[in-house]
Amino acid sequence: MPIALTLAFLGEGDMQFMDIMMKMQQAAMAQMAQGPGNQGNQSKGEIQLNAGSIKYVQGGKETFTESISGVKSMGEMKQNGQPIGIFRIVFNDGKIYNFGAMGSTAQAHSTFEFLQKKLGK
Repeated sequence: MPIALTLAFLGEGDMQFMDIMMKMQQAAMAQMAQGPGNQGNQSKGEIQLNAGSIKYVQGGKETFTESISGVKSMGEMKQNGQPIGIFRIVFNDGKIYNFGAMGSTAQAHSTFEFLQKKLGK
């Protein structure tokens, strides 16, 4: 059964902390600019787990698809030991995908923990 979680894709690669924070701020500003309750938010997308693959879909378009077996590790960004709502998934081939949850930090942390458990990392 497929699982879909709403996240903002912040970019690919080993980005510096400030670059990731700027991307997160841009995604939040885009969401605010479209007004409350707007379901057409372009900054949101879904990370989907399905039959051995992980993919990110935004606006009906697939940004990437990777094999779950290729996941090397996952990491959550923290400040003063507390999660800040941003995490990354690292693959065996060196690809890195950065994500931020467009909700509370607690929601982002629980999303990270859920994915970590499902991906076995």
